[in-house]
Amino acid sequence: MANRDDLLVAIQEIFGSEIVVSSRAAAALLEAGSVFELFKAKIAIISDLEIFSHTIACSPACADILLRNGIDLMQLPRIKKFQEHDTVEIRAPFSSLVRSLFTDQFLNFGQLNSSGKLVLDSGFLAETDLFISCLEAGRSGILPTRAAKTILDPLGMVDHGFVTNEGELLLEAMESDCRAIGAIDPSHSSQQFLLFLDEEGMFRVRPFGANAIGVMDEPRLPQGPFLFRGGTLQSYSAGGDFSLEVLAELEELINSERTRENDLQLYFKRNPEVLAGLDFGDVHSQPILFKDDGSKLIPDFFLEKVDPGWDAILDLKKPDVDIIVRRKNRNYFSQWIQNAIAQLQFYREWFENPSNCRDLEARLGLPGRIFRPKMILVAGRRSSFESEIERIRLVSNQSDRLEFWTYDDVLARARRYRDFLCGHVGNRGRQK
Repeated sequence: MANRDDLLVAIQEIFGSEIVVSSRAAAALLEAGSVFELFKAKIAIISDLEIFSHTIACSPACADILLRNGIDLMQLPRIKKFQEHDTVEIRAPFSSLVRSLFTDQFLNFGQLNSSGKLVLDSGFLAETDLFISCLEAGRSGILPTRAAKTILDPLGMVDHGFVTNEGELLLEAMESDCRAIGAIDPSHSSQQFLLFLDEEGMFRVRPFGANAIGVMDEPRLPQGPFLFRGGTLQSYSAGGDFSLEVLAELEELINSERTRENDLQLYFKRNPEVLAGLDFGDVHSQPILFKDDGSKLIPDFFLEKVDPGWDAILDLKKPDVDIIVRRKNRNYFSQWIQNAIAQLQFYREWFENPSNCRDLEARLGLPGRIFRPKMILVAGRRSSFESEIERIRLVSNQSDRLEFWTYDDVLARARRYRDFLCGHVGNRGRQK
């Protein structure tokens, strides 16, 4: 299993000195990777293309550079995570990856390339360095360095495996833009706020930074208190109503044997904040996904992320459904749960078509922001799992970007949010 110590050792080995790695760069490197089996041996593989995808996912500034230059993010590979394995300790080949990204692979083989020299000089490796190094390394025809050609090929800027002159100019422009981020705002990886006086002499707080990772929910927020969630500063009222009555109704529903899926659908439609929590904004009930053959898919909910990216499709099943089948040598999800996961897979395949995403964006009023949403299944009770480790192992064997919530998880999370919100507003009439 990949870990930060392996990563830091590999980086020090390549650069010959200690390099500080930003949290986002570390996340991009640690989260990327695939595991495949060869002659019964499990082997970890990391490519620059997966690093590139994860860098974009954790850095809005880098993603914005691609979008401004006409690059379709849908063409990048879906993001995957390493999976836990019981019998083999998997070690990601960080040394070979870092070497391929930051050293010359041709005339001056093994010596630091231009990106590597900049990292060594600064003593700091940021996500922008990963972005630039993936573009530089990806111009070669040698695997696994292929990020540049992946984004240029649909633009007609790759000829017989080689980047064209026009493609080289575009890559240089994007690299220049990326370097400018750090020059303009060295702390662009951090959450930043600007405190200022408005025209009425009132102090105001506004998210600030070159990558615009923080935004205002409204041009001018009412008087506090405020929430900062998902990179968005909002008024407290956006947190929803986590009243005791609302939570008690949910508890009654999940404890009753008479509860139907439709009862839960109607409850969450009336109380969307219980599903949204502090991670999501608007919750759309039963969006229609039209298929080319005239048929349609109707998931229970579409959860809109507060900040663009990683929205979610969510389906509900009953609280008393059997989750796990237990056998002497192995445990696995019940057929009921496997069918539910298969249904989520149908939704995922629908979102793989960019035109489908554009259609749903238009109908929900979300232009240009739906990009491979994650899938969430809500079913059963927490007591069905012997431990959290068992849950992680069972879920990790399923499709990428699948989350499994029990109804106890939903209720416990809502209670935590209520404690947090009420604890910060005092006696403001929300403690009912």
